[in-house]
Amino acid sequence: MKEKAVIDRIEGSLAVLLVGEEEREMVVPLAHLPQGVEAGDWLRVEMEEGRLVGATLDPQETQARRQRIQAKLQRLLERGRRPGGS
Repeated sequence: MKEKAVIDRIEGSLAVLLVGEEEREMVVPLAHLPQGVEAGDWLRVEMEEGRLVGATLDPQETQARRQRIQAKLQRLLERGRRPGGS
């Protein structure tokens, strides 16, 4: 089954992924992921019987999500600068 996943964090030689719409937490060896990945990167993962069998970087999804987060941060910062903060 193919799904999307985000790298939540990297702890030493392990990566913690949030997989699918349900954001199921999965810990996998960093060596099983594409070289150079970092926290916040989105992946297309292939799962078999609850195990990761393949992963590729999804740069378009990563970029889109980062832009969305940046836009939200910008709106919050602008709201905080207005008199009264609203």
